[in-house]
Amino acid sequence: MRMLGNSARGLLPDQKRTLYRLCVVPVALYGFRMWYYNGARNKGVIKMLTSMQRKAALWITGAFRTSPTGGVEALAGLLPIPHLLKRMADRAAARFVTLTKTHPLRALVTEEYHGEAPLHRTSLARLTPRQREKVKGPLVDNTTVCPLISEPIAPVPPQAQPGLRLVDRFSDQIGISNVDDVPVIAIRHAELRDYLDEWFLNPNAAIVAVDASKPVVAPGQPGRAATAAAVIKRSHARTRLHESRWVVGNVSVPDAELSAVSTGILQALLLGDQYSIAACDALEPWLEASPDHIIRIYYTPSDRRWGYLPIHAEAHELARGLQVPGNVVGQMTIDQFKKAADAVATQAWTNQFESPSYRGRNFLVLDSLDAGPLAPTTVKGGPWLQAAKSAVDSEGNSLYSNALFARMCRAILDHAPIGSFYE
Repeated sequence: MRMLGNSARGLLPDQKRTLYRLCVVPVALYGFRMWYYNGARNKGVIKMLTSMQRKAALWITGAFRTSPTGGVEALAGLLPIPHLLKRMADRAAARFVTLTKTHPLRALVTEEYHGEAPLHRTSLARLTPRQREKVKGPLVDNTTVCPLISEPIAPVPPQAQPGLRLVDRFSDQIGISNVDDVPVIAIRHAELRDYLDEWFLNPNAAIVAVDASKPVVAPGQPGRAATAAAVIKRSHARTRLHESRWVVGNVSVPDAELSAVSTGILQALLLGDQYSIAACDALEPWLEASPDHIIRIYYTPSDRRWGYLPIHAEAHELARGLQVPGNVVGQMTIDQFKKAADAVATQAWTNQFESPSYRGRNFLVLDSLDAGPLAPTTVKGGPWLQAAKSAVDSEGNSLYSNALFARMCRAILDHAPIGSFYE
């Protein structure tokens, strides 16, 4: 790593961090599920990996060797190895539900999850309850995660195969416009307004506006379920044909948006299912019936408070107006489960970082302008790396460099060179 740069030259800190995460971590953790699971004896391996990451963090930040590991990892935006392994294991376990019903791994688990695969002679299903309590391994962890995910999964649906997708078969009748690619916001809003006016002038067109909402709550507070809404209007009089809102459940924002899109389309076709595959099944005969049946999908960004699209503002407020506690109703999708695993790992890191013995007793705690003390995170390299990248002089020229970030980290950690430390 020293060949690629140090605290004075070579790769920039964010480039070093990217190189470490993309090239070193995957190799070091390849096959980690073979030795990392509940009940495994792996303290020695974790200690070795922590030492490896410490060296990488020192290389990224340019900090001195006497710097505390916790503080250096936070400045480099590197999730500690124990939390990283837990997060990766939880996310990997969630993928078990995506296996086909005849996948060989299903032959090794309990009766509830073996699907259509014939049970293997060493399957967990053939063990007595007392024997199962003694068995440890990644497959056992997978079966504990499966009950938490209730999202219906179709591993290989024909609607997703290239050549059989609706956008492939009906390319002239389906259009997707992402006006968010337009760099000028005013032009973007004008294009959306023109599209909307054009479709309202078409007496045979139905305009469907959908949106979803998932309130952000403070850590430790009860969560809120994601909600979605759809509003359907038509003709130049903009007559409202339908409006509805519903609870999507314990899902991520993209899942809630997908539910809103699917249900909005199906309501326009006088149906009522909310899954994307069902939406494709419903659209297929409708598109086949006539080449004049077309559907146009427009992405509408949420900036400027929807003032330029009243119908979308109605759907937005309709979705936000439904407040349901997250632990009362709804399902947990795979995406939401993975996001929850990320949140748990980040929160555990934040709690650990609050201990002076972990981050360093002389660590300089800085406050942000609006969110209190800076907390470690892996997003965009963490707040300290983002601050270094945004440093500019009086003329607007960037000051970001290896030397700047190294001096910044040394000042925050309050650690001197090894010679001065011994003196």
